[in-house]
Amino acid sequence: MRWTPWLNVYYFSFGVLACFVTWRTGGLEGAIAMHVVNNMLAEIFLPFSDISGMFNREVGSADARVLIGVAVVATGSLLIVWQAKRHGIVRTAAPGESMHAALLNAPMPPPGQPMAPPPQSQPTAAPPPQSQPTAPQPPLVNPRPWDDGLVVG
Repeated sequence: MRWTPWLNVYYFSFGVLACFVTWRTGGLEGAIAMHVVNNMLAEIFLPFSDISGMFNREVGSADARVLIGVAVVATGSLLIVWQAKRHGIVRTAAPGESMHAALLNAPMPPPGQPMAPPPQSQPTAAPPPQSQPTAPQPPLVNPRPWDDGLVVG
């Protein structure tokens, strides 16, 4: 069976755009939303279209009109990235980078010993009032959301 390049262009473009949205927003949520909206829009038109050739992937089953779908998905991707930037969504560090830094700074126990739990911080007195306003602090982000500080052992 021979294949049609137009469908490959569409699927490849959708995958690249989903990767782009994931990278620019810092999570899979945007790409998942894009995929859901794409499927919902396709299903809305199912009752009004001929579905006899829906699973036909042979040569000639698609043409350059699939580029319209690529343009729609690209526009949606840009809108998602724009909204993420507009709302100040913080992208976190790559898990490997933050884990590497944490391991370099953590004391290692002797072999056979479990890792000690992180030290509990003691409440401190309120700092004296400052005469100068401080700069706004960036939002707190846990670079390792899977690490809740519990020791398993």
